[in-house]
Amino acid sequence: MKNPLPATLWFLKHDAAAGLLEENGFVLCQHPETDQPLYVRDGFHLFHNGFWYDREEYFLVYRNPSRSFYRLSKDKDPMGIPGTGEERIRLEDGFREVETLLSAHEEFVSRRLGSSYRSGLVQKMPRAEQRYAKNWKVVFGCERRPVTM
Repeated sequence: MKNPLPATLWFLKHDAAAGLLEENGFVLCQHPETDQPLYVRDGFHLFHNGFWYDREEYFLVYRNPSRSFYRLSKDKDPMGIPGTGEERIRLEDGFREVETLLSAHEEFVSRRLGSSYRSGLVQKMPRAEQRYAKNWKVVFGCERRPVTM
């Protein structure tokens, strides 16, 4: 399986604009240092270029530009400039930590707007994300099957 997260993030940004994140319990707040908008729920923080997940001993960060997961110590800013002190981790390992949360949101959207809603949005997706839509369909959508990366 390939990375579904570029398409997933595009959907989440669309959900934010449509108010679906807040309907599903996400809270809109601002990053304390940069004033960037964040949608937060259960330790999951969505920002413009990715997300981070607050784990007990570290931050799990996914950055869309690099299409990669990183483990950061709690003294680092997850939205800071990438650099030293970050441990790159395998996509599969990072994805396993966020899969349940992302799946729950996809199920919410499907119950709320129907199973064909996301398929309609794929047509509006920019090409850069559209090529990841097939991966999204395998993990979260109509072609769902067990995740093996």
